[in-house]
Amino acid sequence: MRKSGLTPSWLTDVLRGAGHRNVLVTDVSVTAVGTGQMADSYRVIPVYAGEPVDVPDSVVVKLTSEDQASIDTSREQGNYLREVRFYQQLAPTIATRVPGCLYADVSQSGDDFVLVMEDVGPAEQGDQISGCSLERCEVVVDEAARLHGPRWGDPALAQLPWLNINDQMYPLATTLLTAAFPVFCKQYDGILDSAVVDVGTRLIEQLPSFFELQRAMPWTLQHGDYRPDNVLFDIHGGAEPAAIVDWQTIVLGPGVLDVAYFVGGALTPPDRRKHEGELFDRYHQRLLEQGVDYPKARLWDDYRAATFWGYLVGMGASVAVKRTERGDAMFMSMIDRATQQILDLDALRTLTR
Repeated sequence: MRKSGLTPSWLTDVLRGAGHRNVLVTDVSVTAVGTGQMADSYRVIPVYAGEPVDVPDSVVVKLTSEDQASIDTSREQGNYLREVRFYQQLAPTIATRVPGCLYADVSQSGDDFVLVMEDVGPAEQGDQISGCSLERCEVVVDEAARLHGPRWGDPALAQLPWLNINDQMYPLATTLLTAAFPVFCKQYDGILDSAVVDVGTRLIEQLPSFFELQRAMPWTLQHGDYRPDNVLFDIHGGAEPAAIVDWQTIVLGPGVLDVAYFVGGALTPPDRRKHEGELFDRYHQRLLEQGVDYPKARLWDDYRAATFWGYLVGMGASVAVKRTERGDAMFMSMIDRATQQILDLDALRTLTR
């Protein structure tokens, strides 16, 4: 679906289907929100006939990107399908705060979709470039444990073909990332620090080892792109601390990747060095409180190996979506910080363990 489809009659049908049986929308105000790379989001404010009660003052609608490269990537990787199915099948089964979903649909081909969600504003979107305070990092780490804990090791997840895709995705990712790396180096020639190129070269050479390490880690629901831009803080004007958004990369995989990825990207290297240990301990404790058996030493080994995810996501995405000034700044922030995290934790050694 595209922006042109956001009409009063369409929203009337959506709201009636969500239980507001007698509502009639006579007009809509549509404003772009968010900074998503793979889809477009809008705040839609309806004008109602009469004075209906218990109806939303606004909703957020997420729909197909206007950029063909983003559409192609989303179709190939099942991004639109996964986000729709997450809200339909998984969101009610986890403790993580996510926006409520009023309507979700995706085309059979997987290249067209729409989500109509609770507007959790006023809220502050996290910013990958400026990062997060320690207090906000603690909130997001807690939400990660609420995502991972409830479905930890749940065999039913493996029965969802749209979610259990790593047997297909790992070889595909190896091929795509290997091809993307020289393009990335050329695209950002003159900008990249030598350490970024060196770490990337060594990582790409051993990429199959990284994916094999993931197979040996405990699996659960993994957000896959768990970074500040995908967190809304102080939702409903501060009534709640945060909500996690952008579930297009949800997958069955190691939850620890979300935490290492977030911590590595949300804090400047000096702040991360100061607080990484306590955030790691906090995540481990929150898992224990949910009955998850994950020995701390093993979690730390897996966490170190998981630090590669920030580099790979930033590098791969930077050459797969349309370039913008903010996008370039965001990707460079992700990759630079991930590089320092990899080096600080001597993570390259995990590829040979």
